[in-house]
Amino acid sequence: MKRTRMPQRLKQQFRRLDALIRVYSPPRQARVVFWDPADLPASSPSVATDSGEQPSTNACNSRSSQQQVPQEDRDGLTAAPSRREIKQQAQRRWVGSVVEALSDVFSAIWTNFIETSAEFQQASQLRPGSCGSRPGTDAKLVSNAFSSDQLMSSRPSFRTHFRLLQEFSNSHALTDWENNAAVNAYIEQLKFDPMITECCTGLFNRLDVPTLQTVDSFVRTLRQVWFQPLETNAGQPRCGYHHVCIGEFHSRSKSIGGMHNWFKYLLEEEKHNTRILNWWSYEKNFHLISMKFNMKHPDFDAWYTKEKSSFLVGVPTDFELLLFTVVTMVNPNRDTSIQIKDYEPLVVVPRSLKKTGSLVTAYFRESPKRISG
Repeated sequence: MKRTRMPQRLKQQFRRLDALIRVYSPPRQARVVFWDPADLPASSPSVATDSGEQPSTNACNSRSSQQQVPQEDRDGLTAAPSRREIKQQAQRRWVGSVVEALSDVFSAIWTNFIETSAEFQQASQLRPGSCGSRPGTDAKLVSNAFSSDQLMSSRPSFRTHFRLLQEFSNSHALTDWENNAAVNAYIEQLKFDPMITECCTGLFNRLDVPTLQTVDSFVRTLRQVWFQPLETNAGQPRCGYHHVCIGEFHSRSKSIGGMHNWFKYLLEEEKHNTRILNWWSYEKNFHLISMKFNMKHPDFDAWYTKEKSSFLVGVPTDFELLLFTVVTMVNPNRDTSIQIKDYEPLVVVPRSLKKTGSLVTAYFRESPKRISG
């Protein structure tokens, strides 16, 4: 009788399932290694529900207890849980612990570093839809409350970010990203950022992720996630930072991909290179705005359209890169709804490359849920 070989893909699935059972089965504590598919769930359920709300840990455990009611066999004995049930329980426990840890740590960072900053308090002057910022050719939004020169003179991170934006805008392609002076200066500055230190300390104690053990290891991962070049459909090297903070201009559709950075929008608005077309949403206390606008191409006189872009106004770019990087590490390729103080924004990280660890895109979903009044 001829024996049939098991397909290679099926073998890999069984190995991954055995690894998940060994990692997540009690009493061993769950431990995740960045970009190791043997430890990260291959098809973990999305953190956000259909309504965009994030279920709490207690709600998650209650649903788990309802779904995992043991069935009795014909002899009256309790049947042991299957491998699939063990895997689902492990995924729910891991997702619940991730959401709880991210909410606690980033709520503390928001309270200590964001709310008390002068830029965030100055962002309360924004009045979308008022006389000076109605949709139209000469509409202004961010430049009514901010000046790029004032921001760069008062905060060093904006100066470094400005040089980085200039580097990417002028070269259009970052080939030697490991030896780029602007990238090196930005990464060195992040090593002394107190937000990075507090994030690494808080999350490593809660989640035990090796990449968060030291600031240096986390910054190296952040550099790889945001600045490692990616090959696009046009064959030109791009990276996650270029897509999210600067945007990509598509000549055929006359559209803009990415562009979720308020400081970049401020720079273009001061040059009269933007036109506000429509407002989608604005949360005045959280300063998360979503809108449709036109932007002029940097090389020639042509207007391109961004259908929907959302960004936090008055918040340093370091905070957004920090949050997106951590979500990519602990819950990759999934939308994650975390609670930051009184709001529950949905962090969208739809795609990332597991082999290289590079991020393709990341942004905030519009209209965050309000937790309390």
